[in-house]
Amino acid sequence: MVFTTIWETTTMESITDETLSFSILRNDHLSIPFKKSIFMEVWDKEYNLLDQTCSNKFRNISDVSVWLMRYWRIAKGEFYPSKKISGKYLNITNRNQTAEIESAITSKLKVLCLNDNIAEDDYVVVENTLKKLLSSKFPLKSQFEV
Repeated sequence: MVFTTIWETTTMESITDETLSFSILRNDHLSIPFKKSIFMEVWDKEYNLLDQTCSNKFRNISDVSVWLMRYWRIAKGEFYPSKKISGKYLNITNRNQTAEIESAITSKLKVLCLNDNIAEDDYVVVENTLKKLLSSKFPLKSQFEV
């Protein structure tokens, strides 16, 4: 089975005898439902690949991620079409994005993924903005922070 995205190609031969090709599966960086059984199946069939990934201290070009389980499930037809989740992926690259960050955090989005791809000198400014906005939106600590 061959999965192709714009960024990478992952090959798995153990799903089926026939070769299928999926072109550009969309990765929204938002929440994805999973079943434990898919993880168990993939670990059973692709143990060496997953074990090698887990043994690397830092990401490697040959590593796989949780997206493998998602693609596996899609290839098996074990998914249900649904509405797009109310969410946003925001790549923070500099301190000039504070208005965009504030808009995203104060919005009614159900999911927000913030990627901190930012230079060190801008980091402190963005960090302080994030702390202020998140403290305002979530004034009480969750049960997991107490």
